[in-house]
This record gives sequence, C-alpha cells and structure tokens, in this order.
Amino acid sequence: MEKKHRVSLWYFIIAFWALIILQEVYVASQHMDEVPYSQFKAWVQDDKVAEVSITETIIHGKLKQERDQEGSEWFQTVRVDDPDLVRLLEEKDVEFAGVIISTLWKDVASWVVPILVFAGIWFWLLFLPGFGFGSCENSDKALAADLCVLVNRKPRCIWNRIFPRA
Repeated sequence: MEKKHRVSLWYFIIAFWALIILQEVYVASQHMDEVPYSQFKAWVQDDKVAEVSITETIIHGKLKQERDQEGSEWFQTVRVDDPDLVRLLEEKDVEFAGVIISTLWKDVASWVVPILVFAGIWFWLLFLPGFGFGSCENSDKALAADLCVLVNRKPRCIWNRIFPRA
C-alpha cells in the first residue's frame, strides 16, 4: 500500500511569510539615508562626497570617511534636473557614473505572474477532489459542451458545482 503524501496549505503560508520577513531584513540592512538635494549639493561643495552614481530618478552617493567616523555612510537623493551638477562634481574631483536600471524582469513578471495566478486558480478549481462530481448529462446540452472537462477520461461538469440547483 502506497502512502499518499499530502502537503498542507499552512506550509505555503508559513513559507510565504518567511520570505517576506527575509526580504524585509535584507531591505533594512541595505538602508540608505534619504537626504534633500540641497543637502547633497552642500556636501559636494564642502568636499564631503567621495562618489556618486546617477540614475534617471535617483542619485546614490557615498560620503568620504572622516578620521573619527567608523565606516562609510551611504545616502540617496531624488535627482533634480541640474545642468551645473556635472561641472561641480568634476571641480571637486568626485567620482561619478551614470547608471541604467534594467526593467526587463519587472516587465516580464508583470505579464507572466498574473497569467500563472489565474491558470493556477483555474486548475485548482477544475481538479479539486470532490469538485464537479455531477455528470454532464444532467445539464443542458448547450452548457455541457462549454462547461464539461475531461478528468481521467470521464466527463465532469463544473456547472452544477458552481451554480447548484435549488
């Protein structure tokens, strides 16, 4: 006799919450101070900035390490369209680079994930044990053609399960 291995829904719920907690811990460890653009520009003029990376919307930077300060401090600010910024960075010998952020995975996921969710729900409803035990012969012939599926080579009707007769 074979043992049937059943997986509880609670395992998936616990795993989901564990992933969320791990992601929150990771994001918290990667925290950067959010500073106003005017503060960033003042730091550049005071020669306190070591390097910056500039994206379309955000400037990430690293402050120079002072003698009494341990470690380096990272910061970010919202990018403002400032034509004098590059000239100022060059004058103060701040290392800077432009960064292009790829959105390929975000774009693909925005199409694929909803499709997989809907397909998963659909398969779950169709193949749920005990779901749709009614025969398609009991339904109207027109509905039977549209709402019957083949499960283990036997027609199963899902219409009676969704809309039971009173």
